Amino acid sequence: MRCSAHRTGTMSATISSFINRAMSPGNYSPQSFSWRRDELNVVLAFSGFYVREDGIVGHAERATTLYATRPGWTTQGRPWKVGPCTEKC
Repeated sequence: MRCSAHRTGTMSATISSFINRAMSPGNYSPQSFSWRRDELNVVLAFSGFYVREDGIVGHAERATTLYATRPGWTTQGRPWKVGPCTEKC
């Protein structure tokens, strides 16, 4: 039987693979892709992932608030953006 960490890793890889295929930019108009990507990034940010401009899932800093997931939203005067992780992942 696999340990929970191994099962979680397998699940993450399966979900990432699905998103990579589903979010191929060629499947959508530029506006549709951008909207879908932005909305998906809100959900993924809480797990420490995001969809890059090329439709591939990447690592990001894990969001802890909704403000951190919405580009342009601010809290306490600081802008928050979803994007590449600045720490070693």
